[in-house]
Amino acid sequence: MKHLLCICVLAVILMMTGCAESEELMPQPPDEPVHRLFNEQDSAIMTRLVHQELGVPTDSMQGKTYIEIHLWLLEKQLQGEYIGDMVPEVTWKFHEDSQQFRVTELRLLSYHDYDKPGVLVPDYLGGLDSLHNFELRYNFGGELPEYFAEYPRLTEIVIYGTKLRSLPDGLFNKNTEWIYIVENDMLTRVPSSVSELDNYDKPERRFQIWANRNMGGECPAITNAMVNLSENSYTSIDWAGVARKYLGSDGEVWYTGAYLNSNRLSAPIPEEILRDTVALCNFADLQFGYQQDEIRPLNMPTDRQIKKMREEYIHNHPEDTVFATSPGRKPGEPDWNEKPGMLPPLTHCNILRIKDGRQPW
Repeated sequence: MKHLLCICVLAVILMMTGCAESEELMPQPPDEPVHRLFNEQDSAIMTRLVHQELGVPTDSMQGKTYIEIHLWLLEKQLQGEYIGDMVPEVTWKFHEDSQQFRVTELRLLSYHDYDKPGVLVPDYLGGLDSLHNFELRYNFGGELPEYFAEYPRLTEIVIYGTKLRSLPDGLFNKNTEWIYIVENDMLTRVPSSVSELDNYDKPERRFQIWANRNMGGECPAITNAMVNLSENSYTSIDWAGVARKYLGSDGEVWYTGAYLNSNRLSAPIPEEILRDTVALCNFADLQFGYQQDEIRPLNMPTDRQIKKMREEYIHNHPEDTVFATSPGRKPGEPDWNEKPGMLPPLTHCNILRIKDGRQPW
């Protein structure tokens, strides 16, 4: 029995030794690739932006991460050194799903001599899949590249004071939340996707495309959003987009349609609109306002006639409280001008140039 126990112990030792030797001889799996804290594609695009647009030589970037390069450039800028015609400002945000930092906001400013042709927007920024806020300011020219219509998460767009000649038709969609496209005098038309904008019952979304003095022609039909298109040069409107009021979930009255104050609306009003008191009054009150050079469609009733039509409709249709209520008010509340000394409420009509705590000018 004693001999048997010794044999068993020896066998176990041999087996353990054999296993250890065989494990040492077995090929080991390669080390796992190092996880990059900053997304490689985003870093490559940003590094190329620094190299090509700011003229930073590659030897200055050797062995540096994009963040280190950005801090180096910021230091030079703070010291008053010229770093190029285009200044990029980038926000990186950590994404839990990929466990990486991604570019979520990109702001490009050009201080290039404004008397010269505008700087072109780089054509290689299309891979920033997590970009949700894009801002372009000052002396940029040419066309905004088509890839801007393909960003899957882009919800906020600011384009201010540029020489851009055109924007991609698909720039907007139903998920767009904030637009500020102002004082771009070379733009002649708004992207057709303006018709896809949606802030119906979402008054926190603001769409402002105004003071682009050569943007004109026929204003597209906008049926699911209120869009400020004032101070442009529109001469007509697609009447499928005549303003419509509705009662929002907050209990206040809002409306959809293009706000076209201070344009050049002169095209005749269709007969079906002239016969529809609600449509005509909504157009006059919420869209037409006053026009440049006192322009007015020849067949449009006078302000006094429209006022009389409005009063008669309210008298004959007391149940239509939405029509009788100004935007930004609850049905039954007196309008601001019915209370002496009261200031106008913050409605779509007078908050068009306000962005909650984030003034873009």
